[in-house]
Amino acid sequence: MSASAACLPLSIYYKRHWLFRKNKNGFLQKLAACPGIRYVHPPKEHSWGQRVVRFYDPDLHIIEVGEAMPAVARRFQDRGMTTEQIAARMDVPCDAVLRWLRAEPVCGASADAKQN
Repeated sequence: MSASAACLPLSIYYKRHWLFRKNKNGFLQKLAACPGIRYVHPPKEHSWGQRVVRFYDPDLHIIEVGEAMPAVARRFQDRGMTTEQIAARMDVPCDAVLRWLRAEPVCGASADAKQN
């Protein structure tokens, strides 16, 4: 394993995407400190609110690390948005938002994400 791959504190792999642990900024700082890290793009926020970063592994495969959707919904709720506003912002049905807001985080992912 290369030095770059060895220093990545990734959470869990699920459906070809890595999910941020609770401390996204700590992850991004550790990622930036990895020697030779090559980004596909810097950290960004998608139109639906999910924050992600994409970078290359040592074999030049693209890795995407992003927030779990329940975490995005909770972040919007913490900002005072209603379920309807969150659904509109994320472009999803209200029942999806309600399911995400009820989900219990498990190892950086939601219990709901493991069912999909």
